[in-house]
Amino acid sequence: MPLSPEGLVKAKELVASYPKPRSAMLPLLFLVQAEEGYVSPGAVAEVADILGVTKAEVGAVATFYSMYHRRPAGKYVVSVCRTLSCQMRGSDEVTAALLERCGTELRGTTGDGLVTVEEVECLAACDGAPVVQVNYENYERVTPEQATELASALLRDEVPPPTFAAAGSVTEPSSAAAYWRLAGLGEPPSRLTGRPEPEPVPASALPDQPVAPTDHDDPTTRSAEELRGGVDHGGAPGGAPLPAPDAEAPTPAQAGEPSTAKAGGTRRARSRPKREQTPSVEDSAGEREAEAPQRAGKRNGRRRPRGETHEQAGPHEREAPGGEPQ
Repeated sequence: MPLSPEGLVKAKELVASYPKPRSAMLPLLFLVQAEEGYVSPGAVAEVADILGVTKAEVGAVATFYSMYHRRPAGKYVVSVCRTLSCQMRGSDEVTAALLERCGTELRGTTGDGLVTVEEVECLAACDGAPVVQVNYENYERVTPEQATELASALLRDEVPPPTFAAAGSVTEPSSAAAYWRLAGLGEPPSRLTGRPEPEPVPASALPDQPVAPTDHDDPTTRSAEELRGGVDHGGAPGGAPLPAPDAEAPTPAQAGEPSTAKAGGTRRARSRPKREQTPSVEDSAGEREAEAPQRAGKRNGRRRPRGETHEQAGPHEREAPGGEPQ
């Protein structure tokens, strides 16, 4: 069986975390690859049995994605980007240097089972071309000479720091540990990393957490009067106090403007643009009726009495402005 007892427990947890069992297919394939080193025919059958699908469905997924290996992969999977940006920057020479130093073919594994070299599609780090990954951690702007040094270190079972080690990036100590993380299972067990299990940190050793602010300490819960008194967001007095809430703005009479006093109080006079009066429907109709003869005269040169018609012009004739055919 590809999955260990611990792996079976994790597989059930993965299936339970999805609304439909078949949605856990990708994480389960990463899990069996972490346990066995590749997706074997037995692993395909077991995943199909767990999810209640056919082996053909699982096999189709396993052969579609390049991150699933159908042959045992090495402890260190070295992936070289081969798409345009990296190829223009010399990725072909980097791949050749790696294969020559490891003495293997593309997608092959060294005899000691340490290194597998493969080419992959875009790794989304074009500014660092050419890009090489070791257990899916980036090593950027790699020259053929640096690729040879990288392969030599991996063959000594040493992992050089990745490009962004200063920012906290860490290369997984084995491809199995990387697949465990890719399955969404968190920290891999010591049997996959080769490192002792970290000791649990007691709660007493954790740093003291800051006390949650009270209503008085939190500036968002202070009264408007207190904030108007010049209290800043840090709680320290300072700044010019804001006007009291009952302070009235200067009245128009005080500002020298015409007053618009009403019985209910005094309002500030506002200048509004004058609106043009919209003509009524009756006015518009009258204007159209008055302008109709002028428009008709311009068109025909004379106003035709009601009921008068004219003969239709022939195919080679048209009516002159005076009403006679040309």
